[in-house]
Amino acid sequence: MIRFLGLAGVILFLFGILGGFIVEWTRELLFIPLLNLVFGALAIIFWFSKFGIKSLLKREEVGRVTRFSFGATIYIAVFLALLVAINLVALRHDLRWDLTEEKAFSLSEQSESVMQNLKAPLKIVAIKMQGDIEKLLGLYRRSNPDMVSFEVINPETKPHLVEAYGFNKGNLILLSYGENKTSQLAETSEQSITNAIKKLVEVEARRVYFIVGHGEPDINDASPEGLKDFSTSLSDEQFLVSSLFLAETGKVPEDASLVVLVSPTKSLPEAEFTALKDYVEKGGRLLIFGNSRSSSEAVRLAAHFGITIRNDLVLDQVQRLFAGPALGVEPVIRSYAPHPITKYFNEGTISILHMTSSVGYEQKDKESVYTELAKTGDAAWGETNLDALFNQNEPTAEKGAEDTPGPVSVAVAYEKKLDQKTSRVVVFGGSTVATNQRFSVYSNKDLLLNVVNWLGGVEGGLTIRPKELRKSTEPVAKEAFLGILRSALLVPEIILLLGLFIWWRRRSA
Repeated sequence: MIRFLGLAGVILFLFGILGGFIVEWTRELLFIPLLNLVFGALAIIFWFSKFGIKSLLKREEVGRVTRFSFGATIYIAVFLALLVAINLVALRHDLRWDLTEEKAFSLSEQSESVMQNLKAPLKIVAIKMQGDIEKLLGLYRRSNPDMVSFEVINPETKPHLVEAYGFNKGNLILLSYGENKTSQLAETSEQSITNAIKKLVEVEARRVYFIVGHGEPDINDASPEGLKDFSTSLSDEQFLVSSLFLAETGKVPEDASLVVLVSPTKSLPEAEFTALKDYVEKGGRLLIFGNSRSSSEAVRLAAHFGITIRNDLVLDQVQRLFAGPALGVEPVIRSYAPHPITKYFNEGTISILHMTSSVGYEQKDKESVYTELAKTGDAAWGETNLDALFNQNEPTAEKGAEDTPGPVSVAVAYEKKLDQKTSRVVVFGGSTVATNQRFSVYSNKDLLLNVVNWLGGVEGGLTIRPKELRKSTEPVAKEAFLGILRSALLVPEIILLLGLFIWWRRRSA
């Protein structure tokens, strides 16, 4: 029996090493491999002290002991070499098998295809929020480990890194592709990240010009009435943002992907009006923000393309807690027409437009296509009695026959195909949706960025269906799982030791 301790000690010691690799992440079971290592080492030392030296001193036993020791050493060395080789292969080739029916723990085929088309290094930096963003980013790195790296920043422990990387307000993901192409995202879904990477890889930077010189808001103004958040978000979308003073250039530059006119309060000289009109009629793209009360030039330019910014103000009945219904000048937008701009919108996509006029259209010709992009609910209407509404002493508003009944359209898209190009125009009935104060409210940002991308010729993107685990299994309690794993470690070891002991007894007999 005592002679069997040597062999049993080797078995215990090897199972201790193997068990250490298996339960290194489970502290509750770490005592099992530790006990194996300790008792295995004690058994080997005890056997060697009892029989090892004495056997070596006996000449007739030298050959047999030498052969046994040499063979045991070789077996142990081969076993350890296999463990080292397996771990080296696992480190260099991270093999995984996602056996779930929905492939819930893998990137979609669309994402894998985009990642395989990377032509330059891609670094993903994420701000750690709720959810396990590390696992998702790990899938991106695993899909192309030679090109992709990622870093997750905890804003509570390392706030200086958030500033060092230059995260813009509200963004959670920063993508850096190649030497000078970057993009930032406010969403952390696979669809958002993959579409942003696809745009970095495939789309060259496009130029967007904001018209200035007529009292328009400034793209560099960070005050509530400025456009800095809008222009910064356009930069994140791979647009090169610039101001355009048409009085100097006389025409829209050739490299313009689109032009933006935001509620001019002063008149446009006829030459500038003609330059914008000719630009669109030759296949250009124009985004107009305006209202009938303060931006007659925007109204005039929109009318040239058959789009009417009505002389009204959209009012909406809102329910106030403990106070009943009340009139509001911030109509809630939940209804969106089918269009590339609104392709990914759903019932949860809510926009809030402050102080906006209603927008309609009159069909100019058969080639022109109009779409009322966004509409209010039935309770809203376009109030035309503005004198009573803005009466400082006693402001009143009441839905009348002359008012625009709800649901009211607040944005219209226009498209006309030419011989080789396509003219596109989008008109909003108010400009406050683009200002810093309201740009990031609800889904306003998504709506405007989708509009700009459509105008700039980058419409739509990959649709990645959310993955869900089918409820075909019940969750296992922690104690039950540890019991299963404990049995998986001990039962094979006990069976092997019993089998070897039986073999040893029969051999000895």
